[in-house]
Parts: sequence; structure tokens; C-alpha cells
Amino acid sequence: MGAAGAAAAGPGLPDHYTLTRDGLLFACFYTKVYDHILRPLMAPARPSAPPELAAALATLDQLTTEHIARARITTAA
Repeated sequence: MGAAGAAAAGPGLPDHYTLTRDGLLFACFYTKVYDHILRPLMAPARPSAPPELAAALATLDQLTTEHIARARITTAA
């Protein structure tokens, strides 16, 4: 976490972290996306997303999948 800039090691103890400003901004952003977009779309009684939103989510899914695939590191046998 510390290497990504989301948290910084606390003084004296290596297993204590302090949330950085970037980490707090990411946490707030992710919470808002989850609360306002993802949770309503996953609700069972909710109709499916409008076509524009479904297309945008499909694009995000494809780009995320490609990014994860490129980032994979092969392990030694």
C-alpha cells in the first residue's frame, strides 16, 4: 500500500499506516462509485442499465481486463 502512495508507514511501527491524501481521495471516489452506480446496478429488483451506461461499463471492463492481463508476471516453474 505504501509503495502505491495510498498510505504511509507510521512512526516506529512497520505495521501501522497513515492514510495519505491520495488514499483518502481514492477511498471517497470508490465509495461514491459503489454507492451511486455499482450497488444500484447489482440490485436484483432493478431494471438493467440504460444502453449508454451499459456500453460505458463494458468498455471499462474490457480496458481493466486488458490492463490486468498486461501486468501479469509469469512465475518461475
